[in-house]
Amino acid sequence: MSGNLEKNNVQGSSRGKKRNLDSQHDGCMVPRYSKMEFPTYDGVKDPLGFGPTMSNNPLEKLTNLRQIGTVEEDQCQFQSLLDRTVDLKPRQQVNLFNAGLVEEFRIDIEMQQPKNIGVAMNMARTLERKQNVSFKLSSRAILKWPTS
Repeated sequence: MSGNLEKNNVQGSSRGKKRNLDSQHDGCMVPRYSKMEFPTYDGVKDPLGFGPTMSNNPLEKLTNLRQIGTVEEDQCQFQSLLDRTVDLKPRQQVNLFNAGLVEEFRIDIEMQQPKNIGVAMNMARTLERKQNVSFKLSSRAILKWPTS
């Protein structure tokens, strides 16, 4: 009986070597069986808020996306939503991305009129870096300002 169990889990190859039936992806072993997690309802919160949101309109989410953190964080969210949309022209992508940026970046990018989303994202990251450098330099100047 135990021989059958071992036979089910391991197969022989043409070279006489045995291999495990667990899958191997990108150098890491994926177990044959895995535990699935299911959301549970605790009975306290609003039952209508239980589970994932039912909205599946990535274009609406793109339109309402606003930069809260860094440009890179915003870019990741934007790219994730953009991948779920269809038939957006390059100029529309640029306009949607730019509309969500903070105003000081938005103005500079609008003036340059980038032709595609990659150029617009590079410009936004560059403007953010420039802003960070300016902030560091101005804070150093304030610290070294003569007090007499």
